[in-house]
Parts: sequence; structure tokens; C-alpha cells
Amino acid sequence: LVENALNAYNGCAFFYGQTGSGKSHSCLGDPKDDFQKGLLPRTCERLFEMLEEAKDAQIGLFSYSVIATYLEIYNEKLSDLVLTKSSQDLQVRLHPQHGPHVPGLTENPVTSYADINELLELGAKNRVVAATNMNATSSRSHAIFSVDVRINRLGVDSQSRIHFVDLAGSERQKKTGAAGDRLKEGIAINQSLTVLGRVIASLTADKQGVVPPFRDSKLTLLLKECLSGNSRTVLVACVSPSRFNLEETISTLEFASRCKMITTSSKKNQVDRRDQIEALEAEKAAMLAQLQSEQDAKMKVLAMVEEEKARAAKLELEMAEAQKELAASLREEAEREQQQLLLERDAAQAELLEAKHRLEEAQSQDKQAMQEALDKLESAMAEKEAIRKERQEALDGAAQAAKEREQILMEREAALRELEEERSKLSNAALMKEAAMRKQMEAKVELLKAAQEEKEALSREREQALETLALEQAAKQELLRKRMEDAESAERQLAEAKQRFEQAQGEEKKEMQGALERLEQAIAEKEAIRKEREEALETAAK
Repeated sequence: LVENALNAYNGCAFFYGQTGSGKSHSCLGDPKDDFQKGLLPRTCERLFEMLEEAKDAQIGLFSYSVIATYLEIYNEKLSDLVLTKSSQDLQVRLHPQHGPHVPGLTENPVTSYADINELLELGAKNRVVAATNMNATSSRSHAIFSVDVRINRLGVDSQSRIHFVDLAGSERQKKTGAAGDRLKEGIAINQSLTVLGRVIASLTADKQGVVPPFRDSKLTLLLKECLSGNSRTVLVACVSPSRFNLEETISTLEFASRCKMITTSSKKNQVDRRDQIEALEAEKAAMLAQLQSEQDAKMKVLAMVEEEKARAAKLELEMAEAQKELAASLREEAEREQQQLLLERDAAQAELLEAKHRLEEAQSQDKQAMQEALDKLESAMAEKEAIRKERQEALDGAAQAAKEREQILMEREAALRELEEERSKLSNAALMKEAAMRKQMEAKVELLKAAQEEKEALSREREQALETLALEQAAKQELLRKRMEDAESAERQLAEAKQRFEQAQGEEKKEMQGALERLEQAIAEKEAIRKEREEALETAAK
């Protein structure tokens, strides 16, 4: 790992196995005990030794810098172990050139192994550990310690990165006796390790086009380059010597066997400064040419802006003149319409007054005619009453005549009886008396006929007077009806005149409202043109 780092190759060391199999001990060990040191402190110590040896061998031609980071993945939440423990959840981002990285992760410059040891002690205090039935200090999170080595040798810059990945151990709940938070931690650990196994299976599959599920876990996404990209990766498979853990041991060895089948494509991460200077000079020339073209374009744009300003000023003057003309025309039109409406209103008022006068005259004439008709009706009623009295008197006379006739008849019967009694005695005298009585009777009959004819003449005259009165009353009713129709016609004319006046007022209001709306529309169009001109000026200026 150290030699690869000095030769500008990336490296990675995985520590994999079941819980309690010695992963953390193999990775970290006891940094204070030279015999119990793990792979990580030994590698870092050897790294600084080789860097100092190379620096001493090439005095003035060799320089280096080392940066270390330390993080953990606990329950799929990524946090910085160098900082005080907090609820922060960092995110993994993919850079198109540098690969996966963690924004916000603390980068710690180190100059010696003592600095590395201090970071390891601080991370050990902040890392989540807990006791289970299989391990008193079981790691409940995945820890990743990364070392970036940057070297400048004879004008050539190189950069390499070494990852030390201390994975949390896979565990079974029946064996560990985990419950509560420990059980949730175990589920999260097994989930991330399952994703790691799926990624390894996808990378070793014979099928073409299989996409490894790196994004299903933050662990696999962060170590994407170590598993399949630019890295020289080693796997330390930790197993338990106990027969009790035989099944987990076999599973760990099978996982290590599959990992050996993966082939990564590592390459040197170095850049010659001369090539870099040439590339920068070429980029500078391209940028200068682009800047010159942008300056030319800017001058053209400025010229266009000046032209646009001149056109805008001209357009503004034209708009001001058009606005003045429009306002003057609208004012004149509004005045004309107002005068026309005033004239129409005066004419309607005059017509209304005339109709009112006609109506009053018609009403006065109707009242006079009705009074005359009432007077005539009263006189006709008086005449009728006089005729009724005359008729009554005639009837009374006829009744008297009838009584007299009846009396005459009674007298005749008496005379007849007397004549019948005396006929035998005085036949001759009776005959003479009968002739005289017949003549008297005929005279009385003629008198009765004359009274009857006089009565019939009075009845005919009374009927003629009634018919005349009925005709006069019908004529008066017809005249009254005509007067009423004339009054209704006058009222309708008055209502129509009032409606025309209100319609004229409504049309006047509508026309004034239309004129105001046209004026507001013209102002809005002017404002829109002004805004478009300002936007065009701003665009041209940009």
C-alpha cells in the first residue's frame, strides 16, 4: 500500500468478517503498543518513514503533503469522527473527475505519525461501540480512515489516496442477543453488508450490462472507485477459530473468494508540470481569443444599444405626439358627444313637457266631458222620471176607465135583467130602449178604444224616449271610452318618451365609459410599449 501510494496509485484495505472475529483489532489494534499495532498505524508510520527517506535522498527536488479524514456510517447516516459527536448527516456526492467525495468532511493536514495517532484516538472516542453476547466492544458502525498523499518530484505532481475500511461485523440476533437499539443497529449493518455482497456479485457476474447497485447504500457509493475503479484494493477476511461460528466462517471465505475475481483498473495519478503549463497556456490563449471575441461582440452590442436608444427616444417622441393627438381627439369627440347628448336630453325634456301639457289638457277635457255627460244623464233621468209619472197617471186613468167600464157592464147586466123582466110587458118600449142602450154602449166602447189607443201611444212615446236615452248614453260611453283611450295613448307616449330619455342617458353613459376605456387601453398599450422598450434596452445592455 505504501509503495503504491509513493508511485501515485490509489489503494484500499477492507477488513471484513463476522462480529467478534478481530476486524477492528487487525485494522487498528493498540497504536501505543508496537507489538499490538494494527495494519493502519503500521502503514501510516511506514508511509512517513519512506516519505522522509525520499525527501532526504532528493534534497530540494522532493516535497510532499498528507491530509487525513476519518468518518463513520451509523444506521446509514454519515458523520465526521474528528468533530464532536452530533446529529449531522453528511451526503456522498459524485465528481466527474475525482469520483465520490463527501462535502463538509473535515480534512486534517498531518506531518507525522503522531498526528495520525491523535486522529485515531479522537475517532475511537467518537465512534459508536456497544456490548453484545459475542463481543464486549462491538463496533456498531462502519469506519473509513482515508489518507491523501500529494508529492512533487522533479516538477511532476502526483496524488494518491489510501482508504482503510473497518466494516462492522455481520451478526445474527439469536447469537448476539441484540434487542432495542442494538437490534436496529444490527439490521442497518446487515443491510449495508448485503448491498456490498450484491455489488460484489454484480461485478463478478458473467452477464453483460448488469449495473451494480452502488447507490443502494452510502458505504458502496463512497467506495465505488475502490471496488471497481482506479484503485489497488486488498481484502482482509477475518474468521473465528470456533466451531460455533463455522457457518459464518464459510460465508466470509466465500465472500473473499468472490472478491478475488474482481479486476480494478488502477492508473498513476500524476501530472507533469511542463505539460500542465502548456495546457494552461493553450487554455489562456483560447480564453484571450474568447475574451477578444466577447469584447468585439460587446462593442457591437453597445452600438446596437445606442441605436436602440435613439430609436427608443424617437419612438417615445412619436408616442408622446400620438398620445397628445389621441387625447385631443378623444377630448373633442367626448365634447361633441356630450353636446349631442345635452341637445337630445333638452329635446326629450321638451317633448316630455309637451306630452305632459297635452295629457293635462286631455284630462281637463275628459273631466269637462264627463261632467257634461253626467249633467245630461241627470236631465235624462229627470225626464225619465217625468215620463214614468205620466205613464203612471195614464195607467191610473186606464184603471179608472176599466172600473167605469166594469160599472157600466154591471149596469148593463142590471138593465138587461130589467129589460128581460119587462120584455114581456114592454116589448116595444124595450126594443126602443135596447136600441138606445146599444147606441150608448157603442159610444162607451168607442170611448174605451180611444183611451186604449191613447195609452198605447203613450207607451210607444215612452219606449222611444228610453231608446233615445239609451242611444245618448251609448254615445256618451263611446265618447268616454275614446277619451280614456286618448288618455292611455298619452300615458304610453309619456312612458315611451321617458324610456327614450333614459335610453339616451344610458347610451351617453356607455359612450362616455367606452371613451374612458379606450383612453385607459391606449395608456396601457403605451405602458406595455415602454416596458418592452426597457426590456429590450436591458437585454441589449446584457
